[in-house]
Amino acid sequence: MGAVAAWYDPARTTILQIYTDAWTWDEFYRTCQQSAEMMRSGEGRVDIIADYTHSGPIPIGGAITHARNVMSAYPENWGALVVVTTNRLILLLVATFTRVFPTDLGSRTFAVSSVKDAELLIDRMRRSQAHQAYDEDETSQ
Repeated sequence: MGAVAAWYDPARTTILQIYTDAWTWDEFYRTCQQSAEMMRSGEGRVDIIADYTHSGPIPIGGAITHARNVMSAYPENWGALVVVTTNRLILLLVATFTRVFPTDLGSRTFAVSSVKDAELLIDRMRRSQAHQAYDEDETSQ
């Protein structure tokens, strides 16, 4: 199967990317490009859950650069990327990415150990964003 992307919820607010077995950087780019197109077709914030729990090894060569390239091309309505894994190398890559790009891309990148945890994290972020928007609206009146 390699890498695929699909809407995770009927409201089209979350995309699920699944990486299984051996996958290539070409498959990664195709999946992320498809995700960007899906985001453009949605309205409002769209988050991504990238499930690596059944992934084979990460392909050789520049994982952080590849991640930066695709995330930089995501549209403005992209909310967050939540990576699901228990793989130590992938966790290390996510931690490194968040340190190398701390302000924009890295501040919107997270790692959790289950899809359920990803759902909960996204829900918390959306509720926090809604509260901030409400507070800003109240103070501007």
